Amino acid sequence: MKTEKELEEQRKILQSIIDKAHTQLVYLDTDFNFVAVDSNYAEACRLSPEELIGKNHFFLFPHKENEKIFRQVRDTGRPVSYKDKPFVFPAQPERGVTYWDWTLSPVFNDAQEIKSLVFSLVETTERKRSEEQKDFLMKELNHRVKNNLAMISSLISLKGASLGPDFDLSDISNQINAIEKITIQLKIAVPIGLIINEFATNDVKYGFTAEEARFFVGLKEDNPGEQYKLTVFNTGNPFPVKINLDNPKPMGLRLISALVDQLNGSIEIQRKPPFDIHNTVSKGIIFFLHII
Repeated sequence: MKTEKELEEQRKILQSIIDKAHTQLVYLDTDFNFVAVDSNYAEACRLSPEELIGKNHFFLFPHKENEKIFRQVRDTGRPVSYKDKPFVFPAQPERGVTYWDWTLSPVFNDAQEIKSLVFSLVETTERKRSEEQKDFLMKELNHRVKNNLAMISSLISLKGASLGPDFDLSDISNQINAIEKITIQLKIAVPIGLIINEFATNDVKYGFTAEEARFFVGLKEDNPGEQYKLTVFNTGNPFPVKINLDNPKPMGLRLISALVDQLNGSIEIQRKPPFDIHNTVSKGIIFFLHII
């Protein structure tokens, strides 16, 4: 039978081990009372270790679902793990929803009876909220890109109407409308939409001539979900020889170059294509973007 002094020494050793852990650690008895907690866990709970020791976990932090999980681990002896599990501190509603990666594991004695539980946690609230914010911004950006493409398509239609029946821009509008029907990953779709948006805008401003104005966009999956080939073609004026795509000065091309870099892609240009998409002789430009 251990003396009170020996038990106190054992408790200090256990507390020292817990405090030096890289994760937040909690040592509970089988009734879910706090036996030992590390300082990081206490700080995350905005309490002192002394305010936790001896108290029941679910008296301080009531949560029916978690209590059911704790009971299952205690009764079955099987550990559990969760990722980004949400939790709201009842006494701290101003914190909102917090997120945690946590594991609950039983501790057995020599008779293979469960004598305690180890609760290990890592708070992931900041990362989770950052991911949610990023997803929101990406969806908002995607929405704005689609609106911009629709606006460009409308402007092209209005421009075509003002030029008369001999100047047909309907093919450009159709190709821009088709862009919105392509299904690819959002992180790839948004930069591609911006690239096409910039090309279409520049073509309307500088590329087309009174003789013909045609615009084509093609997107092909070389390796589904991983590699794509984007082809952008327009008739009209040839691409200026003095402009270097490796170090472009015009803002539009600088934006395109930055977006291609973001996609870990490469871009090549055919300044005087021998034929257009319908295999007829034509003037214009073809851009090929290889996206990885």
